[in-house]
Amino acid sequence: MRLLLPNKHTVFLNGMKQISPVFVVNLGGFYSFGVNWLIFFPTVTYSIKENWDIDFVGQLFWGDDQNGAFTTQGNALFLRLKWSF
Repeated sequence: MRLLLPNKHTVFLNGMKQISPVFVVNLGGFYSFGVNWLIFFPTVTYSIKENWDIDFVGQLFWGDDQNGAFTTQGNALFLRLKWSF
């Protein structure tokens, strides 16, 4: 059997809140049992005008290091300008 993630049991949760008609906040995350890692995907979206959005996206990773301590494994932040047609 092939698995998408490195272990058998992983939990994914996602939540979104529209603060105003032009401002949306989204938070998603994975927690993987066994290998003990956690990933968060926070996103903030602002609608500049019709069909144009700007997104601030994060990818935040934590997990066990070689000593068994739960530490950050790397983070990334992105800014995206999106045109929808």
